[in-house]
Amino acid sequence: MIKYGFTVLLLVLSCFMQIGFAQSIDGNNGKMMLIYVGTDYYNPQTMTGGEVTHNQYIKDHVANTDISNSVCRLAKFGTPMIILGNGSSPKVMITAGVHGNEIPAQLAAMELINYLKGREINGTVYVVPFVSPNGTSQTLRYWNHQNLNSNANKEGTPSNAVILACKQLGIERLGDFHSTQPGGYPGNYSVLCSKSPEYESYVMAEYISSYSNSSLITYDLAGVDYEGAVEDVSNIQGIPAVTCEVLSPQGVATEETVHRSFDQMIKFLEYCKIV
Repeated sequence: MIKYGFTVLLLVLSCFMQIGFAQSIDGNNGKMMLIYVGTDYYNPQTMTGGEVTHNQYIKDHVANTDISNSVCRLAKFGTPMIILGNGSSPKVMITAGVHGNEIPAQLAAMELINYLKGREINGTVYVVPFVSPNGTSQTLRYWNHQNLNSNANKEGTPSNAVILACKQLGIERLGDFHSTQPGGYPGNYSVLCSKSPEYESYVMAEYISSYSNSSLITYDLAGVDYEGAVEDVSNIQGIPAVTCEVLSPQGVATEETVHRSFDQMIKFLEYCKIV
């Protein structure tokens, strides 16, 4: 059982789905959950948990608030998901840290959690600030030597568990937030999308890119160029999704890159009419 002042209820879903939830209810900070692969969140072969404050950027730049501390403690045991709002539609998810060494979006997601807490929200926002807390803690790009943005279509991976969680929770739109290093791809502030099978992916990306000073990168069909990307798999599963990128070397974050990632998140929520 998880202590640290949490009341924890394990909600183990179907083994066939290869996903489980550990639910934590905190009277002060709302609802938080763990997403984990399989039926056992402490299985060393599949666990994602890590001490994210071992990452110096997380330690130094995440706000020292009750909700931040709760999220970081929960991340020791798996992939934390914070639920903000009253559970009503529209339901959207924001993810960061698919690659543990992409720091700006993870800091921006934690900033967003603190920003939204206590505010009036039209609908429900599910925020996953660290998809792979273990990777974040060690500034590692891969989880168990696997690229989580290439295998979201593979059962038994944390990124696939996020997709399954979206389906289980009735998520209507997904924003996956990353950073791209100079000289890499896309190598610029950008929003990626596809026009099929979910045309709204393109509409959503066009809005975010227009209002966040980001380039728009469009693919005709999801899952062709990036078969196992979180965005592509989400679109294929019928949940319109985009990938938002800021320009930053791996393992590094600056005030500007965090601000730009946060701004992309806000534009995503504005499009969804959440804020």
